[in-house]
Amino acid sequence: TEGIEAVINKLKEGMNISLMCAEKDPFNCHRFVLVSRALSKKYIPIEHILADKSTVSQSELEQRLIDKYSNETPQL
Repeated sequence: TEGIEAVINKLKEGMNISLMCAEKDPFNCHRFVLVSRALSKKYIPIEHILADKSTVSQSELEQRLIDKYSNETPQL
């Protein structure tokens, strides 16, 4: 959580933050599930930059994750 708070503090100082990853698709990156999720829960808007320079929001990726696994797991 110290890292998350450090990012938030830099944003409050007016800095633009970019967290880099080697994954082509942010869906396959642990930062999407861990870091970006933690930031978005604190109302920090997250946009993931794709290889073609377009962006996808954290909420769109989270919906993709739900869609991928919701059909595989029966509801209790």
